[in-house]
Amino acid sequence: WSAVSNATFTLEIAENEAFSTIVLQQKGITTNSATIDLSDLESTKTYYWRIRTAQTNKLESISKVESFVTATRPSAPKTTLISPNDGVELEEDITFFWRDVECDEYTIQMSAQKDFSNILYKKTTTDTSLPFTLSVLGKGTFYWRVITSGKALTDTYSDIRSFKITKISVGNFEPGYALNVYMN
Repeated sequence: WSAVSNATFTLEIAENEAFSTIVLQQKGITTNSATIDLSDLESTKTYYWRIRTAQTNKLESISKVESFVTATRPSAPKTTLISPNDGVELEEDITFFWRDVECDEYTIQMSAQKDFSNILYKKTTTDTSLPFTLSVLGKGTFYWRVITSGKALTDTYSDIRSFKITKISVGNFEPGYALNVYMN
């Protein structure tokens, strides 16, 4: 953009030309250029930008709207699920394991639907394992997968495995009985 003496600029980036959804705003710019980190923006998407110019004792002016398309991001490496094996029947709490790959974090998801249309459990971690209490899900057949992600990377999904919970541990109490606690 053009230099303006004694001015401060605000760079705005939005998802639409009307700027109803501003995704990035950098205020206090004093030169006619700015370096910004676009890695938090979606891959291969059109964004719109404009400059607001402010000068003492003058009305703010807004530049013409311009657009750009973000670059295609590389995919995060795909992890391999290790344990539990596909189709296993579980009666005791378990730890899920997957292979370590070069990424920032892993998100494990569990669902009763193979298409994961309804996520019942989701946990993001930097570890390659997750201890899990079966009673969180209850009895039934469930599916699990791990998503690898990182800054400036497109998320990658692992293969899907299933497991069946056949028994839930209830501790020392039989189901259907209440435990009464009395305080003195």
